[in-house]
This record gives sequence, C-alpha cells and structure tokens, in this order.
Amino acid sequence: MYNLKGFLSIAAYADNAVGVVAPIGELSTLSSTYAKEKGQYTSEATPNVELVTFSSKQDDTLVPVPAAISNHVLSVGEYIYNRSVTGAIGQDSENFLLNLVNEFPSTMFQLTCGEFVTDGTYWLPEWISWKYTPDQGDTTIKIWLADESFALQYDEFEVVVVPPVIPVDQLYNGYNTVKALIDAFTMPVLSRKIEVAREEYPYTKFQSDMYDWVDQNDPETTIPTPWTVLVYGIAGDNIDVIKTALQDWILENSVHTREEWVEVLPDLFRRTEFVICPFWDKYSVPNRTTKVGLYSPQSSFVESMALGKRTAVGYPPAHVEAHLNSSAFMYRSIGFTSIGGEENRDDLFELYQVFSDYITVSTDSPDFNRMDPVTQRWVELIYEMLPIAEYMTEFTSVPVGMSKLIRGDILYLVASYQDIQYLVVAKSSLVDLGDIEIPDPVDPELPEEVDTSNWLTDNADNPLLNTAGEVLIGFETPPTMPSENYLIGVNGDILTYLNGDLLTGPAS
Repeated sequence: MYNLKGFLSIAAYADNAVGVVAPIGELSTLSSTYAKEKGQYTSEATPNVELVTFSSKQDDTLVPVPAAISNHVLSVGEYIYNRSVTGAIGQDSENFLLNLVNEFPSTMFQLTCGEFVTDGTYWLPEWISWKYTPDQGDTTIKIWLADESFALQYDEFEVVVVPPVIPVDQLYNGYNTVKALIDAFTMPVLSRKIEVAREEYPYTKFQSDMYDWVDQNDPETTIPTPWTVLVYGIAGDNIDVIKTALQDWILENSVHTREEWVEVLPDLFRRTEFVICPFWDKYSVPNRTTKVGLYSPQSSFVESMALGKRTAVGYPPAHVEAHLNSSAFMYRSIGFTSIGGEENRDDLFELYQVFSDYITVSTDSPDFNRMDPVTQRWVELIYEMLPIAEYMTEFTSVPVGMSKLIRGDILYLVASYQDIQYLVVAKSSLVDLGDIEIPDPVDPELPEEVDTSNWLTDNADNPLLNTAGEVLIGFETPPTMPSENYLIGVNGDILTYLNGDLLTGPAS
C-alpha cells in the first residue's frame, strides 16, 4: 500500500509581508521542518501550483513519489486553484467534492475534505483526501492547503537523540568515571553535537531533559545526566514519544537489557506521573446562554472510580482502586480524581503524598500562603492548565512548556513540575467519546409580562386585592354601554367581580 502526505503551495496566494504566512496556499518556515526529507514537484502543465511532499511511503518504507501520482496531484491542485481564483469555491463541501469527482471520474474516489479557509477573498479547504483509483485503490493521498491546519494536524514525526555519552554503556562505570564524563559534556559540546546530529535539516524543536544516573554501588548517590532530542514534526512533541525514542536508542546501542537500565536510569525508563481528571460533566450552576456556569465538586464514589479507571489509560484496575483520590480546585468549583502511575518513583501513587499541605483556597486568599511555596507553584500551574484543558482539542496549539498527549482514546494536557508529569484530561476527549454529556445552556427564567393597565389601585397607586390576594380588575374608562347603574371606585374606576363581570347597583 502506498501513502502520500503533502502540502499544495500556490504562489499567487502567498503573503510576502515580513512575519506573515498566508492562510491558504503558503507553507510556513516552521511547517517545512516537519520532515527531514521532502520532495518538491512542479509541472509546465500546472504552472500555478507546487506539491511539497512530507511522507511518501510504500508499505512503511520511504520512497520517491511515482511520477504518475505527483502529476495527478498537481492536476488536481491546478483545477482547485482555477476554481478558487474565479470565486467558484465557497464553503459548500458537498458541491466542492462533487465537482472534483466529475472532473476526475476515473482517478479519484472516497473523497473527503476539511473545513474551508479564506484569505478574505478566496476559499480553499484546509485539506483534501482521496483514494487514487488506477492502482485499484491501493494509494491514499492527503494534501493540505492551509498552513495553520497542517501545522497542527500533520501526524508523522522523527526524533533524533543526542546522548551525553557515547558509547552509552560507559554509564556502567563507577561514580568518578561517570561524573568526569558528564562534567565534560558542556554546553559548547552539546551545541556541536546538535549541529552534527541535525546535519543540514532544520528541526522543529529540540528539548533537553535531566535524568538521574544511579550509582549501582551506592543507590543513594546520583548524577544528573542531560539527554537531548531533535524533533521533526509537532506530533513528536510529547512525553511518551520522546521517552520511547530515548529508551529505544539506548537499548539499540547497549549490550544491557531494559531491566538493567531501569536500575541505572530509573526516571528515564519509568514514568513518574499523575493523571488528573476534572468532573467536566458535573454542574452546580448550569451554563446560561449569557453567562458561564459553575461545576460541582461532588461526585459519588462509584462515578469517581469509573472515571478514574476510564481516563488512566494503561493503569491496572487494581492499582486505580487502591490509590485513586478525589478533591477539588477553586477553578469554577470543579472536583477531580487523581491517580499516580504504577511506575512512580518512591511509590508516590497518591497526590496527597506529594502535596500533603494542599488546601482549596483561591490564590488571592491570605490562606494561600499557608501552603509550602512548592505547593503554591503547583496550584498555579494547574490553574493555568485547567482552562486550556477545558476547551482544547487534538488540534489546538498549547502554550510553551505544555504539550498534548493521546493514550488510547484519551487526550491529555501535560506539564512537568518537580520532575513529575501532570496529565490533565481534556474535556473534549470525554465529550467526543460520549463518556460525559454536557447539558445545553439554560436561558434565564424571566417573568411573563403582565398587563397592569386595568388593575384597580388605591390613591398611592398600590393594586387593590381581594381576600384571596388577587388583584381587582376594573376599567380606566367606562365601556360604551348604559352605565347609570355601574358601581364606581373611589378613584373613578368601574368595579368588577373576580371573573370580570361588572358590579352593578342602583344609580343613586
């Protein structure tokens, strides 16, 4: 099976202003780092478009793009451009796909496309995907046309490891030898190694993390060791991917087993983390159409346990049952469950073991300072994460210092603090899976408008009531009928029975 992923560049839509990338048809400098090896394809028959390929794989092996396929994609791109520039493309995806099928009836099927994006004048879909039919549908093609969408959605990556020591098995030497090796790994040395590792390929990001080396002769003695990765493609920017890449590199370049390395670099080969799942579906004050609601910190034991097991992907149920905690944050009064990973160092399985002095107060309360400064900083970090996790999706960009992570079918927002990873479950993940239902906003209950024009009132304009508390009704002006025997109130209004019938009596 052959798979192609790429970007369609359109020079006519490019924005050459400094620091500006056009919404459609222009690939940013950052996005161009998402693959080390890229292909660039043009044709005299399709002068307005250029195909930039990021992944061309035959059965998971990188291969050049076959000429027939690159020419086909360029023809599709030229057709789309010509319709766009004449204003024939709007936001109607059904019409857009139908026109493509009619134009390429023998080469395209199973077409889908993303949302439509505009530069203020022209429209294009953020991406299109289809099966290429001449090879019996064994080819899948996905092409992006909007850089912002590509930057968030491209799902392939490569991670290059820059280790502090080569050969890596030198870390099995004694304390003095290892310390000398690490001390010699200075910042200038790291910079040179990064330049060598990246070759001529600009990377999307690089990241360095410290992992303690443990002296096997004295487990209480440790040395911080720096491990650096170069990431190509934003999908590689998550803790699981990076740790897996580091572990794989070490094992591929070592004669020692994983079990042996767990003793030498425990934090690298184990995960120390907490999964935090807010009660996103529990409301004490419902959302209004004009005002956001408040969550409820309350949940039954059964519901909390079910939520904890569902969102701690990969955790044994018995571990969750033994160590699941629940508490609350001040952020919109939301409750949450927390559970530490089974591999956590020092058996830190419950959040209370890490922050025993945590209290539920706002950050501007005098009592906030009664917590240890380390706990205060953690609370502030979580309060930064919660509003992001509340609204983020798989394709949302997140602030520097945080990352997205998907395990199974759960999306997390991740941040590190004091060498522990905190994974906050995204609200959208649970909503999309149908695990929780978010009630529709409630319109404010407004009183019905009441016609008071015919209420009987006293001299102070207070309504007159009968003994049942009902307002007496009258007329401000007499009806056009004989009125010599109507009873008149002190303010000149005609009096009525409660059912509205006129009160009558002698004329004098």
